[in-house]
Amino acid sequence: FERPDFPLKFSGASPLTGAVPYAQCYGGHQFGTWAGQLGDGRAITLGEILNSKSERWELQLKGAGKTPYSRFADGLAVLRSSILVCRVAESFLRFGSFQIHASKGEEDLGIVSTLADYAIRHHFPHIENISKSETLSFSTGDNGQSVVDLTSNKYAAWVVEIAERTASLVARWQGVGFTHGVLNTDNMSILGLTIDYGPFGFLDAFDPSYTPNTTDLPGRRYCFANQPDICSWNITQFASTLMAAHLISDKEASYAVERYGIKFMDEYQAIITQKLGLQKYNKQLVNKLLNNLAVDKVDYTNFFRSLSNIKADPGIPEGELLVPLKAVLLDIGKERKEAWASWVQSYIQ
Repeated sequence: FERPDFPLKFSGASPLTGAVPYAQCYGGHQFGTWAGQLGDGRAITLGEILNSKSERWELQLKGAGKTPYSRFADGLAVLRSSILVCRVAESFLRFGSFQIHASKGEEDLGIVSTLADYAIRHHFPHIENISKSETLSFSTGDNGQSVVDLTSNKYAAWVVEIAERTASLVARWQGVGFTHGVLNTDNMSILGLTIDYGPFGFLDAFDPSYTPNTTDLPGRRYCFANQPDICSWNITQFASTLMAAHLISDKEASYAVERYGIKFMDEYQAIITQKLGLQKYNKQLVNKLLNNLAVDKVDYTNFFRSLSNIKADPGIPEGELLVPLKAVLLDIGKERKEAWASWVQSYIQ
């Protein structure tokens, strides 16, 4: 930050050596409906740099002015929301970066393939090097009759990894009560990063239907509880794009979606088990807890903080079971206190 050229580089006033700034066209599904080209073309990539650890970082200005994709607006960000933002990520490639080209028909399908090759080469280099000696054949479906071999098609291995990275990300969101707010496909990172969250929010009072996005209030499509299913739907759309470009088969696409579901459940169960301090996942205990949290609108983060004060001592008198939770179990009546005491007893056991 102390370098004299820092403000020049990060404002786009002085180009990065060897980089060519560009604006990227992308599209996507908004609220479940194909919307074509999205956004007002406000993002300008200054370039990609390799740091001293050989990590690749993309520098992107948001709200710097017009680009070829500005549609009807001037592309500038207003002062009340931002003053010239330079955002940084390993990549801002998103599902919609591929969807927009697949949507244009045969003449643009080559761009999908070129972009996929670029992404794999720079961000998933291990996939380029998958050898036939690795066992990456998997049975699919209930009867296990179908087989997907990820060593024979790098694009299939790629979409499966994207699905699993996305599943891990959403599991972590659910674990800390984070709600993205706008899970359109154009806001989904191919690297499994949290990007393009505008009206995001964290749960205070536990409410599965919570959404921080006022535009989403009528249907609550992107509410907290829906995030895992919505991201599965988004993975399906991305896989369909690669199918349209003849990069993967329908079996490989289905397998990617299947892997998303398995990975999400494995990661989410591990996270919630760790939050509860248990040795293994207990479905009945977790379901009852989430129900209790929702009924009494308990603060999600503070509840788990208070839970750490409970001693695993079956000898605690019934009247004292809820003492460690008194700061978060507010204004609840006798019946609800009994429900919570019953849960705490199960938890202690």
